[in-house]
Amino acid sequence: MKIVLVTMIIILLGQFTLAQGYGVKQDFYPDSIPEGKLYDQDFWKEKSEVLSQESEESPNDPMLLYKLAIAKSNVMSIDLTDAILLLDKAIEIDSTQAKFYAVRGIIKYDWGAYSPDYDISEGCPDIRKSLEMGLEDRLKNNEAIIGILNHPSCN
Repeated sequence: MKIVLVTMIIILLGQFTLAQGYGVKQDFYPDSIPEGKLYDQDFWKEKSEVLSQESEESPNDPMLLYKLAIAKSNVMSIDLTDAILLLDKAIEIDSTQAKFYAVRGIIKYDWGAYSPDYDISEGCPDIRKSLEMGLEDRLKNNEAIIGILNHPSCN
C-alpha cells in the first residue's frame, strides 16, 4: 500500500513539473521594467489599469494590446483568457509580429495547466509559428520557448 501511495505521489509530482508555468518574462515586454518590479503584483496591476485606459483610447493599436496582455498575464489573480483574447485581437490587426504569437503561445501553455478551457498543448502551434516567422534570437532562446517546445504535449 505504501509503495502504491509513494508511486502515485511521484507520478503526480512529475506531472506537476512537466506542466510548470513559465510566465512571460521581461524579454518580451517592449518597455523597461524597473529593478525589482518583475514579480511585483501591485506594479503589474497598476500597469494593467493604465494600459487598459490607453487601449480604450486606441483600441486598434496592436502593440498596446500586446503590452496589456503581458501586463495582465503577470497578475496572478486574473483569468488569462483575457490576455489571450487581447493577443487574438493584436494578431488580427497585425499578423506579422512573431512575438505576438510567441507570447500567446506561452500564455496558452501556462493557462492550460490551470483552466479547464485550455490545454497546455494549445500553446505549441503559436510557439512554432513564431519561430517560423523569424522570432528574434534573444527571444528564441527564452526558457519558456525552449521548455514548451520540449514538453511531451508539444511532440
